[in-house]
Amino acid sequence: MGYLFLLLASALLGLFVEALAYRSGWAAVAGVALGGSLVAAVVGFRKGAVKLAQSRREGDPRHNVSIFSEPLRQEEVDQYYVNYRGGQRRAQSAVTLRASRPNQSEAPEAVVPSRLSA
Repeated sequence: MGYLFLLLASALLGLFVEALAYRSGWAAVAGVALGGSLVAAVVGFRKGAVKLAQSRREGDPRHNVSIFSEPLRQEEVDQYYVNYRGGQRRAQSAVTLRASRPNQSEAPEAVVPSRLSA
């Protein structure tokens, strides 16, 4: 929500400067609207920060969220894993694969070049 008010403030800044350039009486109105829009943007950003801080409680599965999205409920996360990540079947298949090839390491060794070219 803060971003919308910030966008509005940038448009109002243009109107304010134009009204000042033409020595219009609307400059005061545009200035007050600009100030109100900037205050509303700050309030919107603060509300987003509070929501983000509440979702970052220790042990909360939604601790790593963005201010651009609503935090997901645990049921929604579980449903995503079942639908798109194979749920428990994927974890079981990885265990089966490792058990069938015990002599191979889990991750291949990375090749590091001795000299880097520019």
